[in-house]
Amino acid sequence: MLRMRTGILPLLLSPLAATSSPEILPSFDAAHCAWRATHVVIAHEGKTIDGTVRVERSLMGDLRAGRQIELPDLARFAKDEERRVHDWTGKPPRAIDGRKLLLFLRKGAAGWTGAGWGDRLDISLVWLEGDGGYCRSQVINPGPLVVTRLHRSVADLIADSLHIGSDRVELDRALENASPLARARTIRSLLEASAEASREHLVRALMTECNGRGHRVLEGMLAAEQHLHLHPLLILALGRHHAEGAARLVPDLLRRELAFWKTAKFTRHELGRAAPRHDERTYHYQRLHAVLRVVGRSGHGIDEPALREVLRHWDERPDIDEWLRYTVGRTLAVESAKLAR
Repeated sequence: MLRMRTGILPLLLSPLAATSSPEILPSFDAAHCAWRATHVVIAHEGKTIDGTVRVERSLMGDLRAGRQIELPDLARFAKDEERRVHDWTGKPPRAIDGRKLLLFLRKGAAGWTGAGWGDRLDISLVWLEGDGGYCRSQVINPGPLVVTRLHRSVADLIADSLHIGSDRVELDRALENASPLARARTIRSLLEASAEASREHLVRALMTECNGRGHRVLEGMLAAEQHLHLHPLLILALGRHHAEGAARLVPDLLRRELAFWKTAKFTRHELGRAAPRHDERTYHYQRLHAVLRVVGRSGHGIDEPALREVLRHWDERPDIDEWLRYTVGRTLAVESAKLAR
């Protein structure tokens, strides 16, 4: 029987979906904007929305309060239909005021652009109204970009964005150091305190900007359980950029995972759909999955007894509920099937 959530039905039957071609469109991405932005400001349009804005508060960069800047691409939002909030419930859409904005900007030789994908300004901003924020995103494919309410507080968004922006500034400063080893050690320190969204950028720099010293630092972090929350990302990076190091570490990582899962207790509510995001067991599962991906991709460790024992152990767990057994079993089955080829 075909089932459909009633909340989605109005959208699927609307012209919004029917007239659009299937294409993934770039949407507002706070982390991407924060990493690329040279300036983050809260600004106001005047009585008329024409692309002339005045800075109310500078959060990052050297734009001072009261500074007026020209952003012609904002003039399109003078039309109410460009600012109508998409409503899943089917209620008549309303247009937000659109005069107060949180802007993620880049300053270049040609002037101001957005910090979002493709330097587009329309996906590098959040409209501020009442206690919420609104941005442009693609809520369904096929479908156009529409104005939607943020699913987080503006205060949290700003705090995370400033953390990410600070990580980027510190990385740029670290890369100016002439010593590859000093660069690697500084990036390691940044990783330990970085925003979650900054980590992939920092790990990439560790592996590509430190003249071979980065993988040694990374291997040292993998040896310490205090960095468990970083291990999945570090393992995948090591497998991608330094296969020899990955092959050397795989057996030990597998043994450590086997030792953990032999004694770990969990249920669906502890590790399933309602799992705490930063639960130790979640990180262990992610680490095991990362190891299996590296093994499956490279073939290293294919005869390692610990790998077979880990896979066998999952099948023998009576305390795994049906949903979690399916999820874990399917993932590990896919990885072990690659090894058998």
